[in-house]
Amino acid sequence: MLGTIGSIFGIIAGIIMVTGALWVIFSFYAKTQSTAKNVVSIVTKVDRIERDVDALMLIHKDEVIALYKTQTSALSNPHPPADRDYLIQKLQDGIITDQEAARLEEILRAEQAEAERRNLGLAVLAIGALLALLYIITRKK
Repeated sequence: MLGTIGSIFGIIAGIIMVTGALWVIFSFYAKTQSTAKNVVSIVTKVDRIERDVDALMLIHKDEVIALYKTQTSALSNPHPPADRDYLIQKLQDGIITDQEAARLEEILRAEQAEAERRNLGLAVLAIGALLALLYIITRKK
């Protein structure tokens, strides 16, 4: 009789143990699924924000370029200003090639370095905005 009761308690303990193990596995799986859904949700939101920022930059590209021109007029650059102005116009028209974009980026990076060296915060910001616009326009091709 005692052996039978011991066996029943052993079976019950085994069932409780298996149930507990299954509960742990399924709760981990549920958390993993929830985490995966959260990651997908965050990536979707980031993509949406990126598209919105791109759209805003494209809508306001004339203002970005005007800000760049006003804030960087005092900077000197070893590159010819006519070359820079030509490339900026092509950027503004949305017809800049990849080679021209690389050349414009080189010019802007040189100006950015000078603006940083001279501690001209607004010029650095304006150049950064123009670089972002350049990236957005060339990425859209």
